[in-house]
Amino acid sequence: MRLITKIFLSFLSLIILLSIITTYSGISFIEKITVNELKKGLSADLGLLTLAIERELHHMETYLALYAHQIDIQASAKRRDMFALGEHLKIISRIEEIDFLTFHDNRGVPIFTFMHKRLKGNKIKTPGDKDLKAKGLAIIWINGKERPALYVAVPLGDANLPVGKIIAFTILDEGNVLLKNIVAKTSRPSTEPLRISIFYKEKRVFTSLHREGDEKDQGLSKEIVDTLYRKGQTYVGKTLIGTTPYIAMYKPFSDVTEGNEWAYGIGVNEKGFFSFSRRLLTIFIFISIGATCTVIIVVFIITRGITPSLQTITEACKAIAQGDYSLRIDIDTIKTKEFKLIASSINSMVEAITERENTIEKNLREIKAINIELQEKTDIIKRERKTLLTILETMEDGLITLDERERVTYFNRAAEKIMGVDRYTVIGRDYKTFFPGVNITEGSREVVVEVQRYASPSTICLKIYISLFMLDGEQSGHILLFRDISQEKKLEEFKADFISSIAHDIKSMLLPVTGFLNRILKGAYGPIDEKVQLKLKNIQDNTVKINHLVENYLNVSKIEAGRLELNRSAIDMVEIIEEIVHMYGPRVKFHKGDKAPLAFADRTYIERVIINLVDNALKFSPENSIVDICIRSRDGALEVAVSDEGTGIPPEEIKYIFEKYRRGSFIKKESGSGLGLFIARSIIEAHGGNIWVESMPGKGSTFYFTVPLFTGDM
Repeated sequence: MRLITKIFLSFLSLIILLSIITTYSGISFIEKITVNELKKGLSADLGLLTLAIERELHHMETYLALYAHQIDIQASAKRRDMFALGEHLKIISRIEEIDFLTFHDNRGVPIFTFMHKRLKGNKIKTPGDKDLKAKGLAIIWINGKERPALYVAVPLGDANLPVGKIIAFTILDEGNVLLKNIVAKTSRPSTEPLRISIFYKEKRVFTSLHREGDEKDQGLSKEIVDTLYRKGQTYVGKTLIGTTPYIAMYKPFSDVTEGNEWAYGIGVNEKGFFSFSRRLLTIFIFISIGATCTVIIVVFIITRGITPSLQTITEACKAIAQGDYSLRIDIDTIKTKEFKLIASSINSMVEAITERENTIEKNLREIKAINIELQEKTDIIKRERKTLLTILETMEDGLITLDERERVTYFNRAAEKIMGVDRYTVIGRDYKTFFPGVNITEGSREVVVEVQRYASPSTICLKIYISLFMLDGEQSGHILLFRDISQEKKLEEFKADFISSIAHDIKSMLLPVTGFLNRILKGAYGPIDEKVQLKLKNIQDNTVKINHLVENYLNVSKIEAGRLELNRSAIDMVEIIEEIVHMYGPRVKFHKGDKAPLAFADRTYIERVIINLVDNALKFSPENSIVDICIRSRDGALEVAVSDEGTGIPPEEIKYIFEKYRRGSFIKKESGSGLGLFIARSIIEAHGGNIWVESMPGKGSTFYFTVPLFTGDM
């Protein structure tokens, strides 16, 4: 099938579909408008009927009440003067066009009855007095047939002592003037005027324009009965009067009584009302058919001129589909403006496709080069990884890596050998399973712990270096590098025991020498020559230095072996400093300041710290300079400062001053072991305090240390 044929058929189908949709929409729209207008008209007509019924009842009640208060009528009723009473009722009936009047006594017994001349000769039966209220609708029987009637009951005479009751009835039938007037006012220019209906319960008891066959199916449906009597609402919808369909509006009769069983309403013949709308619809359909034919002719004329342009574009598209991107459409051969735009767009599309193909080829070449480079780098990484794993697996120290959740991710061969466990038992588990005494904290540090080998009763001593490692600038875990120092620890313990034994023997040997020299210098063995006395004092000084040196070595051995045991108690730091100042003489000054609180420390070791600091200050200060000692309470601790006026310490040497055997490059002549400050730092840190120095070369130094205050808890 040719493209032009397809386009024509598509347009034709679309136009037919639009016509059908438009016609259906028109039908629905006209029907909706018609129904809405009908409901508005019925509502107005029903309002007119309601107003007429209420007005009729009001007039009947007003005039009956007016006549009921006349004295002559009351007197006739009391005397039972039927002639006089009949004349009065006749006047009332003639004036108000009442069809039927009756007078009841106080017991409800009808005494006198008067009927309109149009009812003469008919047998009439009315409801009992107990079935009637003040006013409303009621059923009366005329020659045995039910007829609806409006009624009003008014007491005759005084309301407290009435002589009886007058009841007036107006029968609602084809001859009723009220209904004739309403029908005349609500009739419309159509084939079927409005019908007025009155219902008692679910039965239709009256309908205007009565015809043969209307008696059939005169009842109300259940839906209408529920709407009118149970819900008390107005019903609008379709119903049957006889066999003819009507659109009706019914409402319940509203009166002063409860339990209402009456309803009324109006209806219009459905066929007669919709005849006009159907004529409009027919005209609308013919207009739609004419418009459709016109559009078909116009479309056919237009589509005839686009065949050459479509053929050119179709051939170009086939060539492009086969991969020929060099083809371009000659726009000058296209006569239709819209198809020129399509041809131009196709040319632009082909050029864009060609450019993108060139770009894709270029990108593929670049990706290939990148893949080659990545492969080379991958090979390098593999070789480096292999080299790194070889180093890690052949190193003698154990190496463990932990992730951010402190789980083991790597366990080298040396770690297996040291811990006596297979790595696959460890990897993926928490490190505390195998190192319960090690706590990971921020930063790098070194710890020495004793751990039990896996599945073995033996313990080993490990020195562990803990460091943090980062990936892409974020913390990724920790590295634990450790080695077994069990043998080294045993050697250190042996060395400490050996040094302790030697130091103890030396001190034991120096003790009698020191005592003997003191006795000689005090003249216990006679006078001593001045030169000999000087020599003996030198010997005594050297003895003290030897004793001090032995004490330092003994303390170092305890520190390195971890045997530095503190006997803490509440100590008076002022008392200790005063004793040391007294021992050194006038070169050492103590500035007490305010009363210092008690410290919680080991008295012997604190004395050793202060003596070491004072010895250093005197050693590196001029002969006549003063060493000052200050004490104060600061930040929950007791701070002691020892200041001198010596040579000072260069800034680059300060960070090494507290290390073992480090004496600094600034020391020229003075001798020493380089252990005093190391011992002082170890003792203070064991107390939980801090020690530091502030110094300026050529102006002296100040050493500070802190110890905890005594809080009363031992």
